[in-house]
Order: sequence, then C-alpha cells, then structure tokens
Amino acid sequence: MARNELNAPIAGDDGEEHDVGVLGWLGFIIVNSAAWGMIGVGHSIIFVIGFGFNLVYALGLMGMATWLEKRDNGKFRQFVNLLWVLAAAFVCVAGVTIAAKIGPEFPSGGGGGGHDSSSGNHSTHPPKPDVGSHTLPSLLPNDADAKLQDWAKSVQYDSHSASFVLFDDHVLFSGKNGKNEGTIMQAASNGAIKEVTPKLQEPSWFAESKDSLFFMADEKGSYQRAIWRINKGDATVATKFVSEDNLGEVMQSKDDIRDIKQLFVDKSNSNETLYFKVNYKCADCYDYVDTIFRSDATVSGTADLRGEVCSMLCIPDDHNDNDYPYYDRGNDLVTKYLVVFLGLIPMMALSGFVMATKHLHGPVLNLYIGVIGVVVITHSIMFNEAGINQFLKWFLSLYSAVVYIALGIWSLQDESAPHGFERPDKKDHWLEELRTWSVAVNGILFCFMVHIVLEVPITEFGGSWFLYSIAILVQLFLAALLKRIVPMICGAQGLFVMAWYIATKLSAFADFGYEVRALTTMAILAVQGVVIIAGAIYYSKNRMRIERFARAVFTCDTEKIQSPGLL
Repeated sequence: MARNELNAPIAGDDGEEHDVGVLGWLGFIIVNSAAWGMIGVGHSIIFVIGFGFNLVYALGLMGMATWLEKRDNGKFRQFVNLLWVLAAAFVCVAGVTIAAKIGPEFPSGGGGGGHDSSSGNHSTHPPKPDVGSHTLPSLLPNDADAKLQDWAKSVQYDSHSASFVLFDDHVLFSGKNGKNEGTIMQAASNGAIKEVTPKLQEPSWFAESKDSLFFMADEKGSYQRAIWRINKGDATVATKFVSEDNLGEVMQSKDDIRDIKQLFVDKSNSNETLYFKVNYKCADCYDYVDTIFRSDATVSGTADLRGEVCSMLCIPDDHNDNDYPYYDRGNDLVTKYLVVFLGLIPMMALSGFVMATKHLHGPVLNLYIGVIGVVVITHSIMFNEAGINQFLKWFLSLYSAVVYIALGIWSLQDESAPHGFERPDKKDHWLEELRTWSVAVNGILFCFMVHIVLEVPITEFGGSWFLYSIAILVQLFLAALLKRIVPMICGAQGLFVMAWYIATKLSAFADFGYEVRALTTMAILAVQGVVIIAGAIYYSKNRMRIERFARAVFTCDTEKIQSPGLL
C-alpha cells in the first residue's frame, strides 16, 4: 500500500474517524439486499409499488447520510460515503424504471415504421422471405447434380463428420504432437508422421477436389472456425481459405456469422466447385438466415447464393405481436434517451453535487460508471446495436487509458517532502481519498481491458504476449507515479501470468515426458519468483527514488533521467 494510504484517516474536530464494525456492515448488506428484492418484486406486481419502494429507499439513504454527517461530525465518513453512493445509484434505477415504463408507450412519430398515427391503420409491408434450412435446395442452379441436391437437403452436424481422411497417399487425422498439444497430424505411406502447420484443432467436413483438400478447423489459440486448404504435393502445410471474419467482408455486411459447415465439392463438371452452408444473424434484428455459398476456391470468387435478405427481414411487422426485436425503432430511441436524461444524468448530477459540497470521494464511482453509460447508450442511439462488442472493447480501453493520463497529470501537483510523505491537511484529505478511489476503479478496468483486448492468457500469438509485458510495465510505472496500491496489484497479477507463460514455453523446448516437463515448469517458475522477490526488495529500499524517477519520466525531465543522483 502506498505510504499516504497508510496514514490515519482525518475525521472531525472532536475525534477520529470510526468504523461501524463487522455487525454494522453486515446489517447494512442485509438491508440493501432486502431493498433490492422488495423493489424487484414490487415491479413484478405493479410499477407503482416497485417505484415507490425505490423512491422511499433512495430518500431514506439520503436522509440517513445527512443525519450522520450532522450528528457525528465526520466520525463515520466511510459509512456516509457508501450511503451517498447507493443513494445516487437508486436515483439512477428510479429513472431507468420510469424510462422502461413510459418509453415503449411514448408516441414515436413513425421513427420506427410503426403504426400510422395519421390514419389509424396499420402500415403494410411485403411478406418476409422464408430463409430456413428447408429452402436451401431452391438456391442451387436448375441443372444441379443429384448429389449436390441431396447434400443441400441433408441436415448434419460436426458429430457426423469424420476427423480423418486419406488424401494424396497420406492419412490426415486429429492427434497430439510431442508437446501433448492437439493438432492435425499427417501419416505417410512409409510410416513417417509429421505435424501439419499451422497448429489446427478439431478438423471436420473434409471435402476433396482433384488438386486440394478443404476442411473446417480451429487455429490453435483463435477459437474461430475457418475453412482451410491443403494442396497436393505438400500435405503438411494448410492455408486459410475463408473464416467468419473475412466471410463477413465477402457479404459486405455487419451480420453475425454463427456457423460455417458441411463442405461439398461438386465434381459433376470439369470446373469443380466448392459449396458450404452458413447460418448468420442479421445485424439489425434477431432473424437468422440459412444460406449456401458457392466458391471457386478464392475469396473474390465466393458468393452467397441467397443474396442480401436482411433489409427485408428486419422490417417490423405491425400485425405480429411476437415481432419484438425492433417493434418500433422510434419508441426504442425514446427509451434510450429517457434512460440518459432520467437515470444517468440525475445520478451524475447528484454525485457531483455531493462531492463538491460535502467533500466526499465515494460518488466518484457513480460519475465514472455514469460516463460509460452515457457514451454506450449514445452509441446505441446512433448506430443501434451494430458493432457494440468492438465499440465496448476499444472505448473502455481508451477511456481507462485517458483517465490514467489525467490522474498522472493530477499527481504532479503532489510535491511530497524529500524525506517521505506527510499527513495531509484536513481540507486536502478528501482529495487524496478521491484520487485513491479513482485510481482503484480505473486500475481494475484498465487491467481487465488489457486481458480482453490482447486475449491473454488464451492466445498463442507472441505479439499479444509482448504487448502484455509492456502493459505490465506500464501498470508498475503508474503504481510508482500515482503512489497507489491497485496498479501495483494489477501489475503483480500480470507478472504471475507472464511468469507462468514463460515457464511453460521454456519447459516445452525440453523433449521430456509430461511429468519431467511439469517439474521443469515448476522449477523455472520458482526461479522467476525469486527474481520478482528480489525486485520487490529493491523497490522497497529505493521507493522514493523510483517514484521520483517515474515522475521525471512522465514529465520528460531528461536531466533527472540521465542523472539519477539528482533524484
């Protein structure tokens, strides 16, 4: 823990800050759990009951927080902090419930293609096309071979597909290499066994043409199905033909590819043609489409035989009450706007008011989460739900990075005495607590997003692990710059993951049995642990110097960086 976090907390003038004890916190947890339950059950009965419970409890939290502040002169500061955090949260919940109640009933003005309010009649749309799997044979050419037609009619799953095949005088099968890793192996007629590169897992749907073998498989570490191709004469090298990602590019849409399956090579004419089935979800509604792709074994020569149908499928059906995904785009937008203006903004306004007038640090959590909510809902309003996963990944990463930079700039105002940290003045103590809480919540999000973006620890891509090591150093640097413990904890967690990865990779080079390799892994891990302990001891002895060096690096003070004696 950073040294200024170890200082005794500042309380009121007539005494030190007190805790309510274990029983007090236990009682508070029980009361809040009961309150959430009452609100939820109340809403399931009737909106007024649930909203009433919500409003009364939010006002009760505010009243209790105000009473404790006046009565105990800051002795129960942490408890009061939590009361205001919860009060602001329940204000947001109240606004969201109002939005969910009145949003769908609000006049949309025709924004979603709903009812025609001017005439009182339902709008009419052309009937939606049938896109089920039973329509697949109709997508084939009129002169399609009987075998191709039977394939189009068939319904099969991966479990019905063989995991081995005889191709070019070799047997390709799913096995394990010398490192006990699952991959595709090749057995030649002379008994030699080789590994197919890259490492592929769970092969299925083998389809052979005169020059190539096509099949479905997962590349190790990617967890994404793709169609691979092996050419005759070099049965140890597989090349990716089409995957869920570039198939979306072929379709020139943002539709969600759900499944690629059942490869078939039509050999009825001299120009052998590859066919495969695809199931995808339309990006603008919840309709699923089954289709057939035809290909000449090139991405540019791959085409969807059904063509674009989502524009017709995603038109709301006014006569079908079950057509719920986008029953009225206008009402959907109204609800989202109401969530922002009745839920998130009031929560953030109350939190900012409490922080500014009462000098309490806890409501920074409400502000931090509120900003995320406003941005995400704004994106949803502008672009619907299309691409929301990618947006969340990059927005949260950028958001946490920008907040870290802002906290770093704020930390430059902390001019600690050369001999160590001094107890902050009472008027500045809440700012220290505010910084501590801000670093904590942002540090957790930043660490989480590092793992999501880089796909650590499941990825096998070396570049991701290199960037992960950089991220670890950044978090340790921030721990020294901000003088807070959470970035240090996140960096330490990253060091553990990295140490385990390095140990397993180094031990994999040794061509030993599983037990010896496991023993080698533990030994390498122990050595790395000793190195980390030595680094921790060095950091503890030279903490002030390291923190000043971090400040010099952040401010680009080259004189101090090049002359450590000035630190």
